[in-house]
Amino acid sequence: MPAHLRIAARCPSPAGGTSRDELRAAASGLDTSTLFGGFRIDPPTGAQVQHQTVLVRWTDGRLEAVTTC
Repeated sequence: MPAHLRIAARCPSPAGGTSRDELRAAASGLDTSTLFGGFRIDPPTGAQVQHQTVLVRWTDGRLEAVTTC
């Protein structure tokens, strides 16, 4: 099951319902990890703050991380 569905499936029970506000409050209380890294939401902004995205590219037959300045 994809990570976002596991997280979505985990929220209704502690939320006490399935309204948008109840689910957001429950998701904001999660601090967990997925196959893609950490998952935590900043309650005031709703931003996903735990996961750090890594951009990669193939260069000369090698996979390398792309860094920005």
